[in-house]
Amino acid sequence: MNSKVRDNGFTITELLVVVAVIAILAALLIPTLSRSRDTAYRVACLHHLGQIELASSMYAMDNSGFLPPHEVSTKWPSQIQPSLEDPRILLCPIDALDLGSSPTNFASPFDALPRSYLMNGFYDVFQSRLTASDFAMLQKGLAFAALNESDIANPSATIIFGEKVDTNVFYLNVTEANTAFLNDLAESRHGVQNGSGAFAGANYGMADGSVTFIAYGQDTSPLNMWGITSACRTDAAICRPR
Repeated sequence: MNSKVRDNGFTITELLVVVAVIAILAALLIPTLSRSRDTAYRVACLHHLGQIELASSMYAMDNSGFLPPHEVSTKWPSQIQPSLEDPRILLCPIDALDLGSSPTNFASPFDALPRSYLMNGFYDVFQSRLTASDFAMLQKGLAFAALNESDIANPSATIIFGEKVDTNVFYLNVTEANTAFLNDLAESRHGVQNGSGAFAGANYGMADGSVTFIAYGQDTSPLNMWGITSACRTDAAICRPR
C-alpha cells in the first residue's frame, strides 16, 4: 500500500502563520527592549550626575563650603574638572556627542565640551543680596558671586544640577520673567509611552549630594526645588501643576 510522501516545503498558510507569530513576538518584545534601553540610559545618566555631584562637593570642601561660583572667565565644568576622572561624564549617554554649541571663547577648553547638564545659578539669592546694577551684571556673566552650602536650608529638596536642552546655558536663572527658565530644562529627557499617556522625567543632583529621577513638572510643583529663598520656592506663579 502506497503512502503519499509530503513535500518538504511550507504551504502558504503555514508561512502566514509563522510570519504572524514573529510579528506578535516582535510587538511584545520591542517595547520591552526599548524600555530596558531607556532605563539603562537613565541609570547611566544618573551615575554621571552622581560623579558631578561628588566633584562639586569636593570643590566645596576645598573652598570653605562655597559651591562652584559664578566667575567671569570660567564656568562650573572647569572649576570641578580636577575631581572629574573623565570629561565624558558631562554628557548624558542618551545625547548625541554634538549636543549644544561648543564655542571656543572660553579660558578653559573644558567649558566648551559637549554637556547635558546645567547648574542652579542661585539667582533668587543673589537678587536679594546684590544691588540692581550688580545683579544685572551677574546675569550677563560679568560679575562674581558664590553661594555657601550653609545657605541652603533644605538640601534634600533643593536642586543643584539638572538636565538641559540643546543649548550652551551653564546656569539656570529662576528669576527670569514668565518662568522662561523652564525653556532651558529637559524635564522629560527620560521616559516611555504607556497606555495612560506619556510618562517622562529627568535626573537631578540635590544639594545633599544625592541624585534622583523626578517626574516631569515635579521639580517645580508643588515646591520649586530650584529656589533657595522661601519666597521663590513657594511662588505661586512657578509652583503650579503642568
